[in-house]
Amino acid sequence: MHKGLFLICLTFFNVLFAQEIQWEKNIGGSKSEYLSDIIGTPDNGFLLAGSSYSGKSGTKAIGGQGDLDYFIWKINENGDVEWQNSFGGLGSDELIKINSTWEGGYILAGMSNSGNDGDKKSSNYGLNDFWIVKINPFGEEEWQLSIGGKGNDMMIDILETYDRGFLIAGTSDSDSEIYSNNVLLNQIEENKGNSDFWVIKISEKGAIEWQRTLGGKYVEELKGVQLTKDQGYILSGNSNSPQSGDKISENIGQEDFWILKLNEAGEIEWEKSLGGEMSDNLTNIIPTNDNGFIIGGTTQQNKDQDINIDWWIMKMDVKGDVEWEKTIDIGSRDVLVGINKTKAGNYLLSGFNEVIGTTNQKDKQDGEDYIAIKIDETGKELWRKKIGGKSSDRLNKTLVTRDGGYILAGTSDSKSNEDKKSENFGREDFWVVKLLDSESQLEKIEESIEVYPNPARDYVNILIHQPFKSADLQIVDMAGAIVQENTIKQKLTPINIMQLSTGIYILKIKIIDQMYTKKVIKL
Repeated sequence: MHKGLFLICLTFFNVLFAQEIQWEKNIGGSKSEYLSDIIGTPDNGFLLAGSSYSGKSGTKAIGGQGDLDYFIWKINENGDVEWQNSFGGLGSDELIKINSTWEGGYILAGMSNSGNDGDKKSSNYGLNDFWIVKINPFGEEEWQLSIGGKGNDMMIDILETYDRGFLIAGTSDSDSEIYSNNVLLNQIEENKGNSDFWVIKISEKGAIEWQRTLGGKYVEELKGVQLTKDQGYILSGNSNSPQSGDKISENIGQEDFWILKLNEAGEIEWEKSLGGEMSDNLTNIIPTNDNGFIIGGTTQQNKDQDINIDWWIMKMDVKGDVEWEKTIDIGSRDVLVGINKTKAGNYLLSGFNEVIGTTNQKDKQDGEDYIAIKIDETGKELWRKKIGGKSSDRLNKTLVTRDGGYILAGTSDSKSNEDKKSENFGREDFWVVKLLDSESQLEKIEESIEVYPNPARDYVNILIHQPFKSADLQIVDMAGAIVQENTIKQKLTPINIMQLSTGIYILKIKIIDQMYTKKVIKL
């Protein structure tokens, strides 16, 4: 075969089979489960987080406490369940977010209207309160915290800060009468409008250190928060307020993206509104290597009876100025849920096509499916993939895996058909799909030692593929100084790097008389 023809055929083969399903798992009980989040674990497995109405049934080995409960499943790298746990009161408890902590445990964050009953140890103060549960690496509770006012406090995000504390972030319409674990708090800011961004900084053990209410005179809805390299925060969400309160930028349309940069103490450094003439809904923001951000959400494109909603992606620099933008049209109502940076420096966009409310007959016939689209650093589309059954499959979270593939996790009520081979246990279940990316697989070179994630914030995992009894680790800064030393005795070892300053480090790993070096970026 001619060499050029061979390369064309090889390229066609790789594009055709570039995104194969490696495995898929359905997890749930006899009623309804709703997945909200998923994170990777140090042993290459995953922790699924969401809420459950089911009792002991299906893959649920634990019954619930009340109406809706927090529920977590630990699965291994192949999707097999290893352990599970549930937390809840006698009311409704909705788990929204899970994150890993520096010592190997996890922090759960959601909202609750349960009182002091079941697993919940404090009263309910309003419609919904923030409810935080800290667990150890095996899913057992260590402490919990409830914070709320007399209105509706909606949890959105939680992240671990550089001092090992946490930043809690959500949306609130409560007034200044706020309680924490049944204690009335002092010096709480008044609401600026109908609802505002609300961020609370707590210590490693859950003590409140400071809080901020941020908004204009109407409605602000927080969608996410990110740590920045200067130990500050980026808050991102939506606003329909004019210039008022904390909002300096003027509203552009019916509803706009609203982004704020806070310093370490929670003080505003800058804020910016972005939008068109109609409603724009921001859903994601992630940092880039140049200290900028990739921002994603949805935008309305017309005012017809059946409104067309597209994905809207933009690149922003460190000062908040837009460098490039693009829209992506999939169906009539497209929902963006995630942006992930791939190992090669590209970006995976993920979401689903919403059917409820549309009059588009093709969208109704196709149903709701998981959608993944890969773009490069300039926004150019590389490939797209739809995955689903014949009913409703709503993607909630996507992860990049160690082998360069992807985990797509969400909620499904599809039966066993099309891409879905596993049967549902109830009405809606967690549905987790492992997707291969042959482009990443072809680029992957098997190494004796792997270090991941990289860049990293809290810890790095060191995976040694060769037989050994003991290895010595030195972490060296760019000036050549040894800043940390460890002994490695297991094939997979998590190394805590939270105490290191932001920057580039060299990991020197000595096995007998062989020295290996790896570069790692500390965020």
